[in-house]
Amino acid sequence: MEPKRGTYLGASAAELHTNKVADKAAGVVSQKALFRRRGTIELTGGSLVLSG
Repeated sequence: MEPKRGTYLGASAAELHTNKVADKAAGVVSQKALFRRRGTIELTGGSLVLSG
């Protein structure tokens, strides 16, 4: 099976919980304001690998 690759934006539940109203408003314009972790996601066989 050929590996599948892409990019991801993510945040932990704790990070999302601490967002202020201004952060949430900025998230309407760009998800990058709320989800500050980003990198490459790869699915190979039975493994999911996040890097970055």
